[in-house]
Amino acid sequence: MKEKLLTEQRLRFIGWAITALALALIGWSISTSDFLETDAWRDPAVLVGVFASAAIFTVCLCLIFAGWYLVIMSISQVPISWREGFCIYAISQIYKYVPSNVVHHIGRYYMLRQRGVDHRAAAWGFLTEVVLILIASTLVALLFGAPLVRNAVADLSSSTSLLLLVVGALILVVGAGIAALLLGRRETLQSFLSPFFRARVLQASIAALLLHIGARVVGGVALWWLAMPVLGPGELALGGAIAVWAAAWTLGYITPGATAGLGVREAIMMAALVALTIPVSEATLLALAFRVATTLGDLLFAAMGWLVQRFVPVPVKPSHHSES
Repeated sequence: MKEKLLTEQRLRFIGWAITALALALIGWSISTSDFLETDAWRDPAVLVGVFASAAIFTVCLCLIFAGWYLVIMSISQVPISWREGFCIYAISQIYKYVPSNVVHHIGRYYMLRQRGVDHRAAAWGFLTEVVLILIASTLVALLFGAPLVRNAVADLSSSTSLLLLVVGALILVVGAGIAALLLGRRETLQSFLSPFFRARVLQASIAALLLHIGARVVGGVALWWLAMPVLGPGELALGGAIAVWAAAWTLGYITPGATAGLGVREAIMMAALVALTIPVSEATLLALAFRVATTLGDLLFAAMGWLVQRFVPVPVKPSHHSES
């Protein structure tokens, strides 16, 4: 028990150190570029782009919720309605801004338990969501980043080669993380994989994976949409935006203690954008503007959950009494 606690503390310390370094990089980029001299935040087009990007990002969150709900319902013996599931997922989404980067997952687990969902199903939903997120993000980063990586390999002297390092780091970190979580303990691995032998769970997991892939693509579309008023039309290709977002979001997600990926996501995004020949000041502006947009999206998503909980009636369960 003490060894496990010590390991968790070390991982948290490493995460905090990475976050601090990432925030320092962002501060350095702001101070050494002409970012502070820009008045882009006063541009109505940029402000409209932020809110439009937030709305698109909310669609991304809805897709992720749908995948989570399908997996939960494929194994739970206690059914919950789409309304209940949406309220749980949406309201707990805001918990990810509590320091630790795992409170939203814990919140969903306890909300499910309060509604009678068994421990196995609630825990399965948490573990499967994490694994599917990592797999989907890696696939999307590789698929849409492949042309950029090929260009980097063809001309390693170009600054584009930095993106190769970003994608390579993503693969290594994700692979190491999954191996550490599952392969280190046979019992954990067997317990995690056993539900896959049920056709219903396997089908739900495949559908959830496709939804997660779609969510990563939609998140990239949100970044691309915001890039148009910030950088100018055509300055950032859609495929590049999707690859950058998938890589940056995932590395921020798996960093222990990085609250909502704060700092880490922006630092990776800025590095990748600079590798795509975007000036440092504009890359910094886009990364920070997208942080604002995704935060607004999380708030909008949580507000939707609260409104559904408050105003949408609870579905009436059909009566089993026979007519007299």
